[in-house]
Amino acid sequence: MFDLYIYTDIAKNPPIIEGIENYHHRKIDIKKELKEVKTENRYFYEFQQEIMAIISTLKDLHLTLFASKTPKGIPFSKYIVGLPLNFIIKQDKDKQFKIYIELNNLIFLYDEKIQRILQSCSNTPLNTINDMDPFDYIQTISKFRATKNIHAQFTFTINDFISGIVLCTSPFNVSDFLFIDFEFENNFF
Repeated sequence: MFDLYIYTDIAKNPPIIEGIENYHHRKIDIKKELKEVKTENRYFYEFQQEIMAIISTLKDLHLTLFASKTPKGIPFSKYIVGLPLNFIIKQDKDKQFKIYIELNNLIFLYDEKIQRILQSCSNTPLNTINDMDPFDYIQTISKFRATKNIHAQFTFTINDFISGIVLCTSPFNVSDFLFIDFEFENNFF
């Protein structure tokens, strides 16, 4: 496949473009790194995570590689993580842009305690997510899909959370979703 990928040689020695934040990626011999991926005696999901992490290095969303089914026939492309909330950007009373949560139609799949907590916080801006500024968290959470443009990266990631995270292209671990700490401006976690 990478004999046909036009940027294989450029990836080995990416151009330095002054003044464009996030454009650059590390030098990578994509063919070599993919050949070094261990394929035996490992879980398929770990294999997919390693492949997507390597491909993500190129910061080219036009390039992706995933299996629609696992070697055991599991329809991998149909596995989606749906969170009970979406992140949205709104202005607060001081006209500052903040990130809020918005409940989505999956909220009812979660227990009543989680529903009540999220409902009570839905009109309060987030202060931090996992001790990070919410904008920075959303900007950096995706370790499997990256773009050269910081605005495109943010938009892609926030939309990924809204529409559902497809695990064949963004193979997160369950711990990436179980241990998210939200601190709202009213100090409620």
